[in-house]
Amino acid sequence: FVYKIVQQLKQGKKEILAVSDKFGTPTFTRDFAANLIDVINCGQYGIYHMANKGTCTRYDMAVKIVESMGLDREVKVTPVCSDRFPLPAPRARSEMIENYNLESIGLNNMPYWQDSLDEYIRANKDKKMGV
Repeated sequence: FVYKIVQQLKQGKKEILAVSDKFGTPTFTRDFAANLIDVINCGQYGIYHMANKGTCTRYDMAVKIVESMGLDREVKVTPVCSDRFPLPAPRARSEMIENYNLESIGLNNMPYWQDSLDEYIRANKDKKMGV
């Protein structure tokens, strides 16, 4: 999703349509990988959810991407219902998860999704794109 939005912005798109009626918990793979090492090394076994902290809609994320790229005065992000982008299978309204077991063992070191997205955009916005 981030890649698609960044590509649209780099192509000069002035309006982004993003779903505002489905909620999730974004996860930056770099954060996941870094925290996974701690979980593996802790010696406690179990099933763990591991996502960045906080929840949002795709609309919220698109707004943050536009802001992070410094384009919030030039690009309009428009909220739309999920039926605007039909998928082959139905999706739940909420795909949010909580890092409950990580929290219980003191290893919920995942940052907030907004901070990770800012970092990612800063590191990649001038690249040709592998975002």
